[in-house]
Amino acid sequence: MIITDLEPKEVWRYFAEICSVPRGSGNEAGIRNHIIGFAKEHGFEYKVDAVGNLIMRKDGIGKSIVLQGHLDMVCEKNSDTIHDFRKDPIEVIIEGDTVKAKGTTLGGDDGIGLAIAMALFTDPDVTCPLEALFTVEEETGLTGAIGLKPNMLHSDTMINLDSEDDEEIIIGCAGGIDTSLWLEIERDKPDFTPFGIHLKFSGFAGGHSGEDIDKPRANANKLLAEFLQNLNIDYRIAKIKGGGLRNAIPREAEATIVVPWEDKESVRVAWNIYESELETRWKAYEPDMIMTLKSVEVTEDAYTKCLTEKIVNLLCEVPHGPIEFRKKKPIMVDVSTNLAFIRDDYGKILIGTSQRSANLGKRDAISNKISEIGAKYGAVITHSSGYPGWEPKENSALLNTAVKTYKELFGSEPKVKTIHAGLECGLFSKSYPDMDMISIGPKILGIHSPAETLYIETVKKCWLFTKTLCQALQ
Repeated sequence: MIITDLEPKEVWRYFAEICSVPRGSGNEAGIRNHIIGFAKEHGFEYKVDAVGNLIMRKDGIGKSIVLQGHLDMVCEKNSDTIHDFRKDPIEVIIEGDTVKAKGTTLGGDDGIGLAIAMALFTDPDVTCPLEALFTVEEETGLTGAIGLKPNMLHSDTMINLDSEDDEEIIIGCAGGIDTSLWLEIERDKPDFTPFGIHLKFSGFAGGHSGEDIDKPRANANKLLAEFLQNLNIDYRIAKIKGGGLRNAIPREAEATIVVPWEDKESVRVAWNIYESELETRWKAYEPDMIMTLKSVEVTEDAYTKCLTEKIVNLLCEVPHGPIEFRKKKPIMVDVSTNLAFIRDDYGKILIGTSQRSANLGKRDAISNKISEIGAKYGAVITHSSGYPGWEPKENSALLNTAVKTYKELFGSEPKVKTIHAGLECGLFSKSYPDMDMISIGPKILGIHSPAETLYIETVKKCWLFTKTLCQALQ
């Protein structure tokens, strides 16, 4: 069976087409042009705004509704997977009652949302006016949502199709900010006879830095730094990298170090002991984790002893994970930070972190704490502009109709909640303060990682819910 055989066929056909078009953040032109071709084929009005968002309209009778999703996807792959996200299509596979990708992220976030919206535009039973807002660079900075002008949309009701649980209706989310620590690269020739060793952590679950931050997930950057900090010999880092994206928990980290020739066996012994400790500490939660150590050719030089210590101590001291939980029920993360990546960027060492909270004061407080830690080690600090949380409207007309529709369709009460992840709705509410919004979607687990899994039956459920809700709002 292939995914175009699945029901509802129109949704899965559009999703298959979307998966065939590369659409990493900043590379949305191809998928935007593909959907423009769809609009032309069906005679829908469309426009592209100054930042690259695509707005599409369909005439009808009754209340106009915005269907909203984002064009881009998170591009993450396993280290042994050969895939160029700039030009290769996603290789989609069916496993039982789920859809996945072969060794990469699937892009169900938010490709399936786009597919549902496109199918609704062509469904003859949906007779109300529709607008589609498909934004750019949601995954890397909410560029499209930030740049959306107040006069672009004509509707006052929005269904965001970027959530990942078919039993939930989302009405609020956290805001976020990125804090970056930059270190000047200093290299010299070690004053010992060097032996080269490559260390690598891989196979960790990773996941979304908002939705999964309170789950027992190991941060590969932290484990690498922890091992190096406890390595009681003279050593220097020659190369280091870990993690990928600010909104993904790091699944992999690696470093090449040089050590005195006479200490090479001490490193192997320490590695074996640490591997055993991690088995005890993490194997129940990270069954696929892999630790590898191998000898490599030495480089002429390496980071200075001072820079090596700064990198390791910074990675150990910068916090990662939940910082504070909300006191009222349901208990959920209120403040968090993700130690997302380390890499050589433009000839400097860049350590990237991201902070989240619905309370912007608390969000900025943890960002400032990380800045203070970075400054202690001589790092240059930069911040993103940040984005606001989405304040819930707990008794809105849209929410009341959505809850009623869900109960009538499925015979159960949906979970109405706010989430710790970020959604574009917070930014939309600034430009469109009167917009009534909810966020829904099918069940997707493991987003922002190659473990991303889309549950087939919940796509059908979300499709039916969205279609019936559009009809019920008339």
